[in-house]
Amino acid sequence: MFRKDIRVKNFSNVKNSERKHLFRDLNLEVAPVIKKSVFNTSLTKNGLIYADNDIKPIFFTLDEYPNYLIPSIYFLWEHPFFLPKVKTHDVVIKGHLLNGASLMLPGTIPPFDDDRLVKGQLVSVVSKENDLAAVCVGVLEMDLKNVEKVYGTTGVAVKILHYYNDELFRLYDKEIVKIPKREELAEKLEAERVMKEQQEQQQALQQEQEKHEEPKDHDTHEESIEEVAETLTKLSVTDIDYFFHRSLLYTLTQESNLKPPISSSNFMSNYIYKNLPIANVTIKNSSFKKTSKWLKNLEKKQYLKLKGKDEDLTIIEILKNKEKDDELKNFVPYKINKNNIPRASGSNNGSNNNNNSSSSSNGNSNNSLCAVYYFRPQAKTRLFFESLELSPTQYYLQPELKKFLEFYIKKNNLTSPKSPKQVILDDILSSMIKSQNSTIARDQIFTIFLKNFSRFYKIVDSNAKQNDIDEEEGFYKGEIPKIKIITEPSVGNKTTTKIQHVNFEIFKINIKEFSKNLKVKASSSTTLTTLDKGITELMVLGSHEKIILDMLTKNYGLNSSWIECQNKIKNKRRKK
Repeated sequence: MFRKDIRVKNFSNVKNSERKHLFRDLNLEVAPVIKKSVFNTSLTKNGLIYADNDIKPIFFTLDEYPNYLIPSIYFLWEHPFFLPKVKTHDVVIKGHLLNGASLMLPGTIPPFDDDRLVKGQLVSVVSKENDLAAVCVGVLEMDLKNVEKVYGTTGVAVKILHYYNDELFRLYDKEIVKIPKREELAEKLEAERVMKEQQEQQQALQQEQEKHEEPKDHDTHEESIEEVAETLTKLSVTDIDYFFHRSLLYTLTQESNLKPPISSSNFMSNYIYKNLPIANVTIKNSSFKKTSKWLKNLEKKQYLKLKGKDEDLTIIEILKNKEKDDELKNFVPYKINKNNIPRASGSNNGSNNNNNSSSSSNGNSNNSLCAVYYFRPQAKTRLFFESLELSPTQYYLQPELKKFLEFYIKKNNLTSPKSPKQVILDDILSSMIKSQNSTIARDQIFTIFLKNFSRFYKIVDSNAKQNDIDEEEGFYKGEIPKIKIITEPSVGNKTTTKIQHVNFEIFKINIKEFSKNLKVKASSSTTLTTLDKGITELMVLGSHEKIILDMLTKNYGLNSSWIECQNKIKNKRRKK
């Protein structure tokens, strides 16, 4: 819909009466739209755009769908539950939907529990990994609420009307906006929930105060108002208990250096207080009042095992059971409040931890990059992945594929009874590993199995964690294309140095920024052009191969094997 440029007229203010009429059925506390404008596209699609003061699109309408007020991606990030959701795989989003394609039924992910998922319903399309951040908005082309299986089916499930980073999204172009992570949205929703509860408590207290208010002299009245105001600013005991429980879950899931036995004072000061979602609260503000009571309650709920009496307690074991494991597995981490500092005893340990973290951040300052290779299944592997209940369209690391193959062999008892070094080829393996024999050597099977996958790569920070790498965008097929540095003669006995590549963004290089830095370091003019086949060329006057090579390897962290240098200047012999 908005894949190509859209023509937007000047925005005009929306009248209050029109705004109230527009949003009366949307159940919104505040109507956010301030301005509106008429637009049309190259596909002769016309409609209205409603935006805020910064021209950030909030809603839009289409003449093709006169009865729909369609929310933008920006609006859905603020209100994740405004529309029913349809989940899909990341590879479908990146490879198809963000190019303007419709969402096909085989690309969706059941179950479809929402009763609103009927034909003609506006829906938001979300990733399986991040179900709070909409990436597309569209209209259902079929009923989904009764669909249980999607493999082997056909048909358009969602007609996409608006998607992340399309031309409508780019109207708000003050900065590059990335898709928010799930934990960021979850933290924001939780903060809004707590704030709403506090507002409701404030209203209840005010109403209660008004009911029991009696005539008093002026001084006493002012004093009571101050007391009420102080009470309203405090969190409820339930809220504080909830925050301590969240801190416990954060500690058990995110603190890898937590190893029992550990004293209760160190556990509280260096972990629980440090990991609280808010600052300036203590266990005294909770319903437990004492650390020992809170820890004994956790022992009763089978989170941990204690040793000792009264306040002199030691945590000797972190307990595991199925119910608690599910709770910890589904826990979404949040950002730690920087004002949280270790309390009382154990403060020295806390300072040591801070020192360690700062030294590791300094180690990341070199910005060295590395290549991570992924493998995407081809059509022949579909039955293999379906038998393991895995996605045949996902990107996988080589160690993961090796584990999948070993698990499949073990699950189906394919180890040869005559020799454990031989694997029996069943129908599924035979379709991928074409062999005239019924068995194959175990040390050979994975090499042949891997030929059924397309190889992709990502260029990432060498110090990045695997979870962060998986969330990054940018899968590229094949081998890594090299950056060419060409030094050659120019007109008038001058020399030029050129840098060429088809896509500098692969290496996280902003070529315009690189051009400015090179201009300063080389003290020479630079020219940026686009050649045939989409190759970008940056040219600088003079012979600056060494400067460019140092910038790429030291400043941008590139591996020297990704760079190819060519010197086309012939050595001239001096005449005697």
